[in-house]
Amino acid sequence: MKKFLFISSLFTPGIALAATFNNITELLNFFTNLISKSVIPLLIALSVMYFMWGASTFIRSADDASKRAEGRQFMIYGIIALFVLISFWGLVAVLSNTFGVNNVIPQYKTGVGSADCVALYGEKGCADRNSTGTQF
Repeated sequence: MKKFLFISSLFTPGIALAATFNNITELLNFFTNLISKSVIPLLIALSVMYFMWGASTFIRSADDASKRAEGRQFMIYGIIALFVLISFWGLVAVLSNTFGVNNVIPQYKTGVGSADCVALYGEKGCADRNSTGTQF
């Protein structure tokens, strides 16, 4: 059950935005964007925090050799994680440039006359929102 929830959560942005993929290139664009714009930066931030935790443990327990060794291990693993993640990020960029995959966030199109605007606000409400300059 946990595996199903994890796998289905990967497709949640596509479902929430009612995204349809007309060809394999659009699908590759979606996953490339998902990885390079959200997953990798989050993992990099977590690995920096892991490294900083190890550095603080190393500094706080300068008199205890076992705690210092533990802090050193945290720092080493944090640096290794940073190296792997940045390498992976670079690999995704190289592959997306090589195969011509766009690395742009897909936009959800709404506006006057769009089915979404009319469904949410009705004909008059949608026209009123657009006449006041409200962006969707």
